[in-house]
Amino acid sequence: MRSIIEINLNDLEKNYTEIYNYLKKPIIAVVKSNAYGHGLVPITNALIRMGITSFAVATLEEAIILRRNFNNITIILLEPSTDFNKLFSYKITLSISSISYLKKVVESNLYFPIHLKLETGLNRLGIYSSQLKECIDILEKSKLSIRGVYTHISSESDYQSQLYLFKKMIVPFREINNLQIHISSSHYLIPDGISTHYRIGLALYGLCETSVINLKPILTLKSPIYRVKKVSKNESVGYYNLGKITDEGYIYTIPLGYADGWIQSRVTIAYHDNYLKQIGQTCMDLMMLYSPKYIKENEMIEIISPNLNIFELSNYYNESIYQIVTLLSPRIERKYIK
Repeated sequence: MRSIIEINLNDLEKNYTEIYNYLKKPIIAVVKSNAYGHGLVPITNALIRMGITSFAVATLEEAIILRRNFNNITIILLEPSTDFNKLFSYKITLSISSISYLKKVVESNLYFPIHLKLETGLNRLGIYSSQLKECIDILEKSKLSIRGVYTHISSESDYQSQLYLFKKMIVPFREINNLQIHISSSHYLIPDGISTHYRIGLALYGLCETSVINLKPILTLKSPIYRVKKVSKNESVGYYNLGKITDEGYIYTIPLGYADGWIQSRVTIAYHDNYLKQIGQTCMDLMMLYSPKYIKENEMIEIISPNLNIFELSNYYNESIYQIVTLLSPRIERKYIK
Protein backbone atom coordinates (compact mmCIF):
# COMPACT_ATOMS: atom_id res chain seq x y z
CA MET A 1 0.00 0.00 0.00
CA ARG A 2 1.23 3.48 -0.89
CA SER A 3 0.06 6.91 0.18
CA ILE A 4 -3.65 7.53 -0.22
CA ILE A 5 -5.92 10.54 -0.60
CA GLU A 6 -9.38 10.46 0.94
CA ILE A 7 -12.02 12.87 -0.37
CA ASN A 8 -15.02 13.51 1.85
CA LEU A 9 -18.00 13.97 -0.48
CA ASN A 10 -20.32 14.76 2.43
CA ASP A 11 -18.16 17.77 3.25
CA LEU A 12 -18.13 18.72 -0.44
CA GLU A 13 -21.93 18.80 -0.37
CA LYS A 14 -21.92 20.82 2.85
CA ASN A 15 -19.55 23.35 1.30
CA TYR A 16 -21.73 23.63 -1.80
CA THR A 17 -24.86 24.07 0.32
CA GLU A 18 -23.21 26.78 2.43
CA ILE A 19 -22.08 28.66 -0.69
CA TYR A 20 -25.40 28.32 -2.51
CA ASN A 21 -27.49 29.34 0.51
CA TYR A 22 -25.34 32.44 0.97
CA LEU A 23 -25.17 33.58 -2.66
CA LYS A 24 -28.56 32.24 -3.78
CA LYS A 25 -27.39 32.06 -7.40
CA PRO A 26 -26.34 29.15 -9.65
CA ILE A 27 -22.70 28.10 -9.41
CA ILE A 28 -20.26 27.45 -12.22
CA ALA A 29 -17.93 24.87 -10.69
CA VAL A 30 -14.24 25.28 -11.51
CA VAL A 31 -12.82 21.76 -11.81
CA LYS A 32 -9.58 22.56 -13.63
CA SER A 33 -6.26 20.97 -12.63
CA ASN A 34 -7.88 17.61 -11.83
CA ALA A 35 -10.45 19.45 -9.69
CA TYR A 36 -7.59 21.10 -7.78
CA GLY A 37 -6.06 17.68 -7.15
CA HIS A 38 -9.30 16.12 -5.89
CA GLY A 39 -10.16 14.09 -9.02
CA LEU A 40 -11.83 15.57 -12.09
CA VAL A 41 -14.47 12.96 -12.93
CA PRO A 42 -15.54 11.87 -9.41
CA ILE A 43 -15.81 15.48 -8.19
CA THR A 44 -17.77 16.56 -11.27
CA ASN A 45 -20.07 13.57 -10.87
CA ALA A 46 -20.72 14.44 -7.23
CA LEU A 47 -21.42 18.10 -8.08
CA ILE A 48 -23.83 17.10 -10.87
CA ARG A 49 -25.81 15.10 -8.31
CA MET A 50 -25.98 18.27 -6.20
CA GLY A 51 -27.53 20.14 -9.12
CA ILE A 52 -24.61 21.97 -10.75
CA THR A 53 -24.84 21.98 -14.55
CA SER A 54 -21.93 24.24 -15.63
CA PHE A 55 -18.24 23.44 -15.22
CA ALA A 56 -15.07 25.35 -16.09
CA VAL A 57 -11.76 23.75 -17.07
CA ALA A 58 -8.40 25.07 -18.23
CA THR A 59 -7.37 22.67 -21.00
CA LEU A 60 -8.94 20.96 -24.00
CA GLU A 61 -7.86 17.61 -22.57
CA GLU A 62 -9.86 18.26 -19.40
CA ALA A 63 -12.86 19.35 -21.44
CA ILE A 64 -12.77 16.16 -23.52
CA ILE A 65 -12.53 13.96 -20.41
CA LEU A 66 -15.61 15.66 -18.99
CA ARG A 67 -17.60 15.39 -22.21
CA ARG A 68 -16.76 11.70 -22.62
CA ASN A 69 -18.15 11.10 -19.15
CA PHE A 70 -21.06 13.56 -19.01
CA ASN A 71 -23.43 14.48 -21.84
CA ASN A 72 -25.80 17.02 -20.35
CA ILE A 73 -23.53 19.64 -18.80
CA THR A 74 -22.05 22.91 -20.01
CA ILE A 75 -18.26 22.77 -20.25
CA ILE A 76 -16.52 26.15 -20.42
CA LEU A 77 -12.93 26.08 -21.66
CA LEU A 78 -11.16 29.00 -19.98
CA GLU A 79 -7.98 28.99 -22.09
CA PRO A 80 -7.82 29.45 -25.88
CA SER A 81 -7.60 26.37 -28.08
CA THR A 82 -7.53 26.34 -31.88
CA ASP A 83 -8.46 22.69 -32.38
CA PHE A 84 -11.86 23.91 -33.55
CA ASN A 85 -13.20 20.73 -35.10
CA LYS A 86 -12.55 18.84 -31.88
CA LEU A 87 -14.00 21.66 -29.78
CA PHE A 88 -17.13 21.65 -31.92
CA SER A 89 -17.56 17.89 -31.92
CA TYR A 90 -17.32 17.77 -28.12
CA LYS A 91 -19.76 20.69 -27.72
CA ILE A 92 -17.39 22.89 -25.75
CA THR A 93 -18.29 26.45 -24.75
CA LEU A 94 -15.38 28.78 -25.49
CA SER A 95 -14.01 31.61 -23.41
CA ILE A 96 -13.08 34.50 -25.70
CA SER A 97 -10.28 36.43 -24.05
CA SER A 98 -8.67 38.38 -26.90
CA ILE A 99 -9.58 39.97 -30.23
CA SER A 100 -7.06 37.78 -32.05
CA TYR A 101 -8.62 34.60 -30.64
CA LEU A 102 -12.11 35.87 -31.43
CA LYS A 103 -11.10 36.34 -35.08
CA LYS A 104 -9.70 32.79 -35.23
CA VAL A 105 -12.90 31.36 -33.79
CA VAL A 106 -15.00 33.30 -36.32
CA GLU A 107 -12.74 32.15 -39.17
CA SER A 108 -13.45 28.53 -38.21
CA ASN A 109 -16.97 29.17 -39.56
CA LEU A 110 -18.40 26.95 -36.82
CA TYR A 111 -21.17 27.73 -34.39
CA PHE A 112 -19.88 28.04 -30.84
CA PRO A 113 -21.51 29.21 -27.63
CA ILE A 114 -19.11 31.60 -25.92
CA HIS A 115 -18.40 33.40 -22.68
CA LEU A 116 -16.69 36.73 -23.20
CA LYS A 117 -13.83 37.49 -20.80
CA LEU A 118 -13.51 41.22 -20.09
CA GLU A 119 -10.26 42.74 -18.80
CA THR A 120 -10.91 44.96 -15.79
CA GLY A 121 -7.57 45.03 -14.00
CA LEU A 122 -5.98 41.60 -13.57
CA ASN A 123 -4.03 42.13 -16.83
CA ARG A 124 -3.86 38.45 -17.66
CA LEU A 125 -6.51 37.58 -20.26
CA GLY A 126 -9.51 39.52 -21.51
CA ILE A 127 -10.98 42.07 -23.92
CA TYR A 128 -9.99 45.64 -23.00
CA SER A 129 -12.58 48.42 -22.87
CA SER A 130 -10.83 50.11 -25.82
CA GLN A 131 -11.40 46.92 -27.86
CA LEU A 132 -15.06 46.52 -26.97
CA LYS A 133 -16.53 48.21 -30.07
CA GLU A 134 -14.37 46.12 -32.41
CA CYS A 135 -15.32 43.00 -30.45
CA ILE A 136 -19.05 43.74 -30.76
CA ASP A 137 -18.75 44.50 -34.49
CA ILE A 138 -17.09 41.12 -35.05
CA LEU A 139 -19.64 39.27 -32.90
CA GLU A 140 -22.61 40.81 -34.72
CA LYS A 141 -21.37 39.40 -38.04
CA SER A 142 -20.52 35.97 -36.64
CA LYS A 143 -22.25 32.66 -35.93
CA LEU A 144 -21.24 32.81 -32.29
CA SER A 145 -23.80 32.80 -29.51
CA ILE A 146 -22.95 34.88 -26.44
CA ARG A 147 -23.97 32.86 -23.38
CA GLY A 148 -21.99 34.76 -20.77
CA VAL A 149 -19.70 37.67 -19.90
CA TYR A 150 -17.30 37.67 -17.00
CA THR A 151 -14.17 39.10 -15.45
CA HIS A 152 -11.65 38.10 -12.79
CA ILE A 153 -10.96 40.26 -9.74
CA SER A 154 -7.27 40.89 -9.09
CA SER A 155 -7.31 42.01 -5.45
CA GLU A 156 -9.58 43.17 -2.67
CA SER A 157 -8.23 46.72 -2.94
CA ASP A 158 -9.24 46.87 -6.63
CA TYR A 159 -12.62 45.19 -6.21
CA GLN A 160 -14.81 48.29 -6.39
CA SER A 161 -12.93 49.88 -9.31
CA GLN A 162 -13.03 46.62 -11.29
CA LEU A 163 -16.71 46.18 -10.51
CA TYR A 164 -17.42 49.74 -11.72
CA LEU A 165 -15.55 49.16 -15.00
CA PHE A 166 -17.22 45.80 -15.52
CA LYS A 167 -20.68 47.36 -15.09
CA LYS A 168 -19.87 49.87 -17.82
CA MET A 169 -18.45 47.23 -20.17
CA ILE A 170 -21.43 44.88 -20.00
CA VAL A 171 -24.01 47.53 -20.94
CA PRO A 172 -24.06 46.49 -24.65
CA PHE A 173 -24.79 42.87 -23.64
CA ARG A 174 -27.51 43.38 -21.02
CA GLU A 175 -30.37 42.77 -23.46
CA ILE A 176 -29.16 39.25 -24.35
CA ASN A 177 -31.65 36.68 -23.08
CA ASN A 178 -30.47 34.42 -20.24
CA LEU A 179 -27.03 36.01 -20.24
CA GLN A 180 -24.77 34.52 -17.58
CA ILE A 181 -22.79 37.20 -15.73
CA HIS A 182 -20.08 36.04 -13.34
CA ILE A 183 -17.60 38.22 -11.52
CA SER A 184 -16.68 36.87 -8.12
CA SER A 185 -14.58 33.81 -7.41
CA SER A 186 -13.89 31.85 -4.22
CA HIS A 187 -11.95 34.73 -2.70
CA TYR A 188 -14.80 37.17 -3.38
CA LEU A 189 -17.99 35.50 -2.22
CA ILE A 190 -19.90 38.76 -2.40
CA PRO A 191 -23.57 39.16 -3.40
CA ASP A 192 -22.89 41.99 -5.84
CA GLY A 193 -26.32 42.58 -7.35
CA ILE A 194 -24.96 42.02 -10.87
CA SER A 195 -23.88 38.39 -11.08
CA THR A 196 -26.38 35.83 -12.32
CA HIS A 197 -23.87 33.03 -11.58
CA TYR A 198 -20.84 32.56 -9.36
CA ARG A 199 -17.66 30.91 -10.62
CA ILE A 200 -16.37 28.88 -7.67
CA GLY A 201 -13.35 26.59 -7.34
CA LEU A 202 -11.31 26.62 -4.12
CA ALA A 203 -14.27 27.27 -1.84
CA LEU A 204 -16.07 24.11 -2.99
CA TYR A 205 -13.09 22.10 -1.79
CA GLY A 206 -12.94 24.00 1.49
CA LEU A 207 -9.62 25.59 0.54
CA CYS A 208 -10.67 29.17 1.06
CA GLU A 209 -11.00 30.94 4.41
CA THR A 210 -13.96 33.27 4.71
CA SER A 211 -15.75 34.89 7.61
CA VAL A 212 -19.19 34.78 6.00
CA ILE A 213 -19.71 31.01 5.64
CA ASN A 214 -18.37 27.84 7.21
CA LEU A 215 -16.26 25.76 4.80
CA LYS A 216 -14.32 22.57 5.49
CA PRO A 217 -11.36 21.11 3.53
CA ILE A 218 -12.44 17.83 1.98
CA LEU A 219 -9.00 16.30 1.30
CA THR A 220 -6.96 14.08 3.61
CA LEU A 221 -3.53 12.70 2.64
CA LYS A 222 -2.23 9.67 4.56
CA SER A 223 0.78 7.43 4.22
CA PRO A 224 1.75 4.04 5.71
CA ILE A 225 5.06 3.49 7.45
CA TYR A 226 7.12 1.15 5.27
CA ARG A 227 10.02 0.73 7.68
CA VAL A 228 11.01 1.68 11.22
CA LYS A 229 14.69 1.99 12.19
CA LYS A 230 16.12 2.93 15.57
CA VAL A 231 18.91 5.48 15.17
CA SER A 232 21.54 7.04 17.38
CA LYS A 233 22.86 10.56 17.68
CA ASN A 234 25.15 11.68 14.81
CA GLU A 235 23.86 9.09 12.30
CA SER A 236 23.11 10.42 8.82
CA VAL A 237 20.07 9.84 6.63
CA GLY A 238 19.38 10.10 2.91
CA TYR A 239 21.24 11.29 -0.16
CA TYR A 240 24.60 12.95 0.42
CA ASN A 241 24.17 12.23 4.15
CA LEU A 242 22.35 15.53 4.48
CA GLY A 243 20.03 14.33 7.25
CA LYS A 244 21.77 14.45 10.63
CA ILE A 245 20.35 12.77 13.73
CA THR A 246 20.66 15.13 16.70
CA ASP A 247 19.29 12.73 19.31
CA GLU A 248 18.45 9.06 19.46
CA GLY A 249 15.05 8.06 18.14
CA TYR A 250 13.44 6.44 15.11
CA ILE A 251 13.49 6.89 11.35
CA TYR A 252 10.24 6.19 9.50
CA THR A 253 10.25 5.63 5.73
CA ILE A 254 6.98 6.44 3.97
CA PRO A 255 5.94 6.09 0.28
CA LEU A 256 5.67 9.77 -0.65
CA GLY A 257 8.13 11.56 -2.90
CA TYR A 258 8.72 13.88 -5.83
CA ALA A 259 6.75 11.65 -8.21
CA ASP A 260 3.75 11.98 -5.89
CA GLY A 261 3.94 15.77 -6.10
CA TRP A 262 5.68 16.28 -2.76
CA ILE A 263 8.26 18.59 -4.23
CA GLN A 264 10.11 19.98 -1.24
CA SER A 265 10.84 19.40 2.40
CA ARG A 266 7.67 19.82 4.42
CA VAL A 267 8.42 18.86 7.94
CA THR A 268 5.29 18.60 10.09
CA ILE A 269 3.47 15.27 9.89
CA ALA A 270 1.07 13.98 12.52
CA TYR A 271 0.45 10.67 14.20
CA HIS A 272 -2.07 11.24 16.98
CA ASP A 273 -0.25 13.70 19.30
CA ASN A 274 3.15 12.79 17.87
CA TYR A 275 4.57 15.22 15.31
CA LEU A 276 7.27 13.85 13.03
CA LYS A 277 9.85 15.83 11.10
CA GLN A 278 11.25 15.09 7.68
CA ILE A 279 14.94 14.32 7.68
CA GLY A 280 17.17 14.15 4.61
CA GLN A 281 16.15 14.99 1.09
CA THR A 282 12.84 13.97 -0.45
CA CYS A 283 13.38 11.02 -2.82
CA MET A 284 11.56 10.13 -6.02
CA ASP A 285 9.15 7.74 -4.30
CA LEU A 286 10.00 7.86 -0.60
CA MET A 287 10.59 10.20 2.29
CA MET A 288 12.16 9.69 5.72
CA LEU A 289 10.81 11.12 8.95
CA TYR A 290 12.30 11.34 12.43
CA SER A 291 10.68 11.13 15.85
CA PRO A 292 12.00 10.36 19.32
CA LYS A 293 8.81 8.33 19.87
CA TYR A 294 8.15 4.81 18.60
CA ILE A 295 5.39 4.07 16.06
CA LYS A 296 4.65 0.61 14.71
CA GLU A 297 5.40 -0.37 11.13
CA ASN A 298 2.38 -0.17 8.73
CA GLU A 299 0.66 2.46 10.85
CA MET A 300 -0.96 5.26 8.84
CA ILE A 301 0.26 8.80 9.45
CA GLU A 302 -1.40 12.03 8.33
CA ILE A 303 0.23 14.55 6.02
CA ILE A 304 -2.84 16.70 5.32
CA SER A 305 -5.94 16.25 7.46
CA PRO A 306 -8.38 18.00 9.83
CA ASN A 307 -5.67 17.53 12.48
CA LEU A 308 -3.18 19.36 10.26
CA ASN A 309 -5.00 22.47 9.07
CA ILE A 310 -3.99 23.10 5.46
CA PHE A 311 -4.07 26.88 5.92
CA GLU A 312 -1.59 26.62 8.78
CA LEU A 313 0.51 24.21 6.72
CA SER A 314 0.50 26.65 3.80
CA ASN A 315 1.80 29.41 6.04
CA TYR A 316 4.31 27.11 7.72
CA TYR A 317 5.70 25.86 4.41
CA ASN A 318 5.50 29.36 2.89
CA GLU A 319 3.74 27.72 -0.04
CA SER A 320 0.46 28.35 -1.83
CA ILE A 321 -2.46 26.06 -1.08
CA TYR A 322 -2.92 25.83 -4.86
CA GLN A 323 0.53 24.29 -5.16
CA ILE A 324 0.10 21.84 -2.29
CA VAL A 325 -3.09 20.26 -3.61
CA THR A 326 -2.79 20.58 -7.40
CA LEU A 327 0.66 18.99 -7.51
CA LEU A 328 -0.56 15.83 -5.80
CA SER A 329 0.04 13.21 -8.48
CA PRO A 330 -2.79 11.23 -10.09
CA ARG A 331 -0.78 8.13 -9.18
CA ILE A 332 -1.83 8.61 -5.54
CA GLU A 333 -5.00 6.56 -5.09
CA ARG A 334 -8.05 8.63 -4.27
CA LYS A 335 -10.88 7.18 -2.21
CA TYR A 336 -14.23 8.95 -2.05
CA ILE A 337 -16.06 8.81 1.26
CA LYS A 338 -19.78 9.47 1.53
